[in-house]
Amino acid sequence: VRYREPVILCHGLGANHLNLDLPGATLASLLCKEGFDVWIPDLRGMGTSEKPRLFSRKRWNWTSQEQAELDIPAIIAMVKEKTDSKNVLWVGHSMGGMLMYIYLANGGQSVSAAFALASPVTFIPQWRMKVILQCQGIIKLLPFLPQSGFMRIVSVFLGILPRNQLAA
Repeated sequence: VRYREPVILCHGLGANHLNLDLPGATLASLLCKEGFDVWIPDLRGMGTSEKPRLFSRKRWNWTSQEQAELDIPAIIAMVKEKTDSKNVLWVGHSMGGMLMYIYLANGGQSVSAAFALASPVTFIPQWRMKVILQCQGIIKLLPFLPQSGFMRIVSVFLGILPRNQLAA
């Protein structure tokens, strides 16, 4: 192992550890070849983790907040214990990145660096999305207007894109 801090690769919603370590050239294998100690957990209810069953006490009713407050610290603590490391590096794909946002926003500890891959930072309110989808229908009637330019104008009026970015 070339680097002191282990790397935790965390999958997204509806995926499991295989999402980040499929056979062949993957991020996990690349990081290992570069000398990182890589750990890939399964989030609650996914992959090899314990799942709720029909007549068990476990249920599917946990929240992202609970995962960030309970599961992420448990994953980090286990990796730190097994590797005798003070800190970890976190790479989260989609939901795995969003859980790290919550963890860090709530004062999370022991993460030297976090990387979010394809993790949304914000969500567009539903009414705005409906307006955007309706405007895209108008574009079909106006083939001479480039879609990207039209959507920039619309997004300014919806408050999604700052006015100073209109010309960009």
